[in-house]
Amino acid sequence: MDYSDPNAFTWPYQLTKQVHRDVYPSLEPTQPELSAKGKTVLITGVSGGIGKWIAESWAIAGASGIVITGRKIDVLEGIATRLRSLAPPGTKVHAQAADITNEASVVALFAAAKEVVGKIDVLINSAGSLDLGTIGAIDITKFFNDFQVNVLGTQAEGAGTVVTMTTAAMGTVFPGMAGYTAS
Repeated sequence: MDYSDPNAFTWPYQLTKQVHRDVYPSLEPTQPELSAKGKTVLITGVSGGIGKWIAESWAIAGASGIVITGRKIDVLEGIATRLRSLAPPGTKVHAQAADITNEASVVALFAAAKEVVGKIDVLINSAGSLDLGTIGAIDITKFFNDFQVNVLGTQAEGAGTVVTMTTAAMGTVFPGMAGYTAS
């Protein structure tokens, strides 16, 4: 697949004649009706992928607290600096590396989040795992790692909102993506 083609991952799922890549004005996070003022959010999968852009939208929308997590703390710290520059003064931004397949790591993440920003109002599960390999050929630990990250990597926090990101590959069979499409 040609990764330099911006439509390489879009065309198999394209439902319209034209692909739109700009944010629609009604979805722009600066819109007053989309204000996140007073809300706290925890976003997983921020160190690699769509989670970064989700976090930036929450910062622009004025969330009072943003907790970002992923596996690469150096990348997370750079993103946290960017979020602070986009967010209103006083916004609490916390970056913490965590392995969402490890219960102790998730418990520590939520404890730190609660200490820094208070109660989490919104949890966005953006973490994902994609280990390539066909069934029978892929290392079984890699196959089940996709399940742990993509299926089990959530934690309830009483009342609030949970948003789980998914993929268009969920209803499709792709050679070499057994664990990913199944999860």
